Amino acid sequence: MEKYFCGATERDDKIMFVGSNQYDLFYGGGDGYLWREHFFHRPTMSEIKKVIRDHIDAMTEEKIVEGGTYEDQPIWLGKDTQMNLLHYANMSEEERELYLTFPMEYKINEDENGDAVNITLDSYEDLKALASAASCWVVQCIAEGRAEKENVDWSKFQL
Repeated sequence: MEKYFCGATERDDKIMFVGSNQYDLFYGGGDGYLWREHFFHRPTMSEIKKVIRDHIDAMTEEKIVEGGTYEDQPIWLGKDTQMNLLHYANMSEEERELYLTFPMEYKINEDENGDAVNITLDSYEDLKALASAASCWVVQCIAEGRAEKENVDWSKFQL
């Protein structure tokens, strides 16, 4: 879906016939923007649901990756980072002694020049705190995405 500025101050979910067997699906609003999907055919409800659910999934993933913070700093939580933090949090004491040394510099993001933004983790407890914060953020974002999917009023998209 493409972001579309419309100045909407309220949510405005709908599908509109725009001519010559073309339809525009609008989703969201309230912040001045809607998300729009253009169809060159009369879409079925299954197609509409797939577009909206896929959009919610994409927005949830973007929020997970780019919206988290740790100690008031933005943290980038791509899939690899999430998996690494989960792995670190679940290491045995033997693995920690073999592979981890503290203090540790841990890259949490990049600045506008592409240079690493690091934080210093002084102990395994600090690393676990980072992993826990990241995990809580992911769970929160997934729950919000799921709630948004459950609250879509599909009747607004009936043709």
